[in-house]
Amino acid sequence: MGWADPPAGRPVTAEDRFHIGSVSKLYTAALVLRLAEEGRLSLEDPVSRFVPDVPNGDRITVRQLLNHTSGLANYTEDTAFNLKTVLLRRRWSVDEVLDVIRQQAPRSAPGTEHYYSNSNYVLLGRIAEVAGGRPFADLLHDEVLRPLGLTNTYLAAGEPESVGTVRGYDVTVLGTGRMGIKPDMERFRAPFETSAFAAGAVTASAADVARFTSGLLGGRLLADSTLQSMLTFVDAPDEDMPAQTGYGLGVRRLVIGGEEMVGHTGTLPGYSNVALYAPAHDHAIAVLSNLSMSDVTDVLAEVQAVLLEPASTR
Repeated sequence: MGWADPPAGRPVTAEDRFHIGSVSKLYTAALVLRLAEEGRLSLEDPVSRFVPDVPNGDRITVRQLLNHTSGLANYTEDTAFNLKTVLLRRRWSVDEVLDVIRQQAPRSAPGTEHYYSNSNYVLLGRIAEVAGGRPFADLLHDEVLRPLGLTNTYLAAGEPESVGTVRGYDVTVLGTGRMGIKPDMERFRAPFETSAFAAGAVTASAADVARFTSGLLGGRLLADSTLQSMLTFVDAPDEDMPAQTGYGLGVRRLVIGGEEMVGHTGTLPGYSNVALYAPAHDHAIAVLSNLSMSDVTDVLAEVQAVLLEPASTR
């Protein structure tokens, strides 16, 4: 529902692709866990085995990157990085982003707290490349997308072929106190795509995201023991997400309408997204929006309520 391209009057469809932001972390975690199953890496390996010169890299494990207990700072909160990305619209290489991460002082000692950091997932993307011996996008396709039959999901990289996504729009508070919609966020596409990498650069259709979430968390991609490890949660209080009750290996655990659901959320300028799986009912719901600050979790809760209604009351 809604518009993929408002100026052109084109409505959105279930097959239109969106920038899914940090929902991408669920895909990255799935890839890393597949590589672990194949013996190419261990979740207890230190980061330093794959990526040199990371602060505390000899003490931080792959597992701690996955569940955000590495203690690393968040590169997307670095002032110089943001000035270059937003004001200069800089295109980034993965190595350049890694250099930003290396220059930041750790927030805390590894394993002492849960702190959500995009730095963890950029590192996981590079670790996957080193362990898998191929580019991240190729590994993601062969290890995750193809086994689940996903044909409308891509890793965006700021190139022309990644422009087939719906236009993103941003909501801001104007001086009058009214909500206004900025022009589309296309001018920021390349800086955000190239800097996000494995932390948030996947584009996909709502249909593909729902299939992925159901396939992964419904046990159709990973071994049972691996999925159990993925769904082992650490305490992860989040002021911005009061429904969250824990964080696993790339997975948020939320309580929506009294039901436990697992998956991930994702926001970036122009887009708001959520994809969750309900273990008790074996269904997944994906809500993707091309408007910043959309209440996508509320929409998901409404869809969930309808799905759980007795058929006789619908």
